[in-house]
Formats: sequence, C-alpha cells, structure tokens
Amino acid sequence: MKKKVLLAIIAAGVLIAIGLFVATKIFSAQMGKALESELNGFLQSQEMQDMHIEFEPFVCEGSTKIVCKSTSLSLIKHAPAQDLEHSHTKMESLTEIVRFSNLTLSFGGSKTKALIDIESDIALSTKQLHTKCQNTLNFINPLLNLSAQCSTQLGDMQSTQDIELHFAHPSFQSSNLHKIIKNFKDSKQRDTLLENLEFALISYHSSLTSPSLKNSIMAFDGRSEEDMRFVSAALVIMESGLRQAQSEETKELENALADGIRILSDMLINSAIQEVWYKITPKDSHNPKRFFAREVLDISLADFAASFSLSSGTR
Repeated sequence: MKKKVLLAIIAAGVLIAIGLFVATKIFSAQMGKALESELNGFLQSQEMQDMHIEFEPFVCEGSTKIVCKSTSLSLIKHAPAQDLEHSHTKMESLTEIVRFSNLTLSFGGSKTKALIDIESDIALSTKQLHTKCQNTLNFINPLLNLSAQCSTQLGDMQSTQDIELHFAHPSFQSSNLHKIIKNFKDSKQRDTLLENLEFALISYHSSLTSPSLKNSIMAFDGRSEEDMRFVSAALVIMESGLRQAQSEETKELENALADGIRILSDMLINSAIQEVWYKITPKDSHNPKRFFAREVLDISLADFAASFSLSSGTR
C-alpha cells in the first residue's frame, strides 16, 4: 500500500512516465493514437485495494504536442455495508472520493525532457475546485529532475504549490529516458525500481491568497464566526504544546511548525490577512540528503529537522 501512496506523492509520476515513453517517438505520425492507447490501457489495468477508477476514455490528438481529453474520471471507494433486512447477506457500498471533469492532459518534449500540463474541474465531497499543473521532467544523467507548479482555485481563493525533486537509482547510470520509462510501465519492474529509488527534495513552496482569507474560508466552507474562533483557539493550544515539548535535536523545526500553526490561527480571526505561505528548503542546498522512496512515510522528525528548514509568513 505504501508503494501506491508513493506513486501519488511523485506528482502524477506514472502519467509523466507514459507521456515520456511516447515522447521518445516524437516524430511518429501515430503519436496521438499511441498515447491514447497507452493512457487508457494504463487506467484500465489499475488495481487498488478497496478502490477502482471509473473514466470516460481519453481521446488524444496531435503530433509534436499531444492533447488528451476525458469528460470524467472518478476514484471510487469500496466499503462493506450492512443489509438491514438480511444481516447475513454481504453487501458493498460505493463512494465517489473525487471526480475530475473536463480533464485535459497536454504532452510535449524530447528524448531528454517531458512537458506535461494538467487541467481539470474537481469535485471533492461538496467542494468544487479548478486546478492547473505544469510539470517538467528532465533527465540529466544520472538524475531525474521533476519540477511541478500547480494552481488551484477554491472560490475566490487561489492555492499555489511549487515543488522540485531529484530522483536517483543505480539503473539510471548510463541509461536514457526510454529505458527508464519502460521500467515504469511494467508493474513488476516498477516495484523493483521503487525498492532502491532515492529522492531528494530540492524546494517546496505553497501559498494561499484571497482579498480576505478569513472571509473567503467562511464563504467556501460554510463556517460561522464561532466556528473560526473555536478552530483558532484549538490551533493556539496545539502551538503551545509544540513549544513546550521539545527536544534539542528537533527544537528548531518544532518552533518553525509552531510559527506556522500560529499563522493559521491568526488567519482565521484576522480579516486583513490576504496571504499565508510556507517554504521547505534543504539545509545543504549543494548536497541535499537523499531518502529511499520505500521509507518516505517513515522519515522521523529528527531526520527532517537535520535535513530541512521550514519557514512561513503572511501578508
């Protein structure tokens, strides 16, 4: 299960892999149809514990730049349900976790670089969002570099996320994108690759902006003034706990986390705040520490504190 979570963390890595596999044949007249087949075949083959994907097939057009569109793609969760009339009967309920509508994927690039744009309307529970992402993947032997910039509209709020990652693996030495992507396409080879894949976080920046974040959150989430004050007070208690229970090796990080929580608390009661931002950077920018992908969910607070700096602010 951790490997499946990891694939999501790599920011649409599989989609990028599929795009690159076809991008290596950039001059093929059949490139659009080839990518259409790859993309729909990949989605049809996905098997996830307690979940499945329902989608309208993608239609792809183009040659040097391919644009693929699907009217709908949903992630459906399976859960056991009780038959009130027949308690011994096994039933199953289906819940839509998220739905992507008018989903557009644009692929371009070369044998060393992939450019992928993603745009979609998103329904998440009762919330309606619109998001755009620009992803660039470069292969500079022996590293894969992923740069992703995403912007999401939530009512009159705009959320932005910028992240840069490096990936390293023994098989990348003297390799090329075509071979690397073939490994990602095969599920068994992909699992083997993930066992020894290393990644390094180069930078991460996120921000949330609007004319008044407090008022925007109240309108978007249906919160009352009382709700905002209650959540703000709970965050102050959390901040206090972080500042009191500190060890020497994690003190710097815990103070930075406490600062970030204080900013969130202030945002919920101060109508003048228009932006909050957070930034993570490696402490050694020239030689950032690599972590094994299989351990991504087990990075300790001490490891994080030793490797990264966290900062935050408001406007």
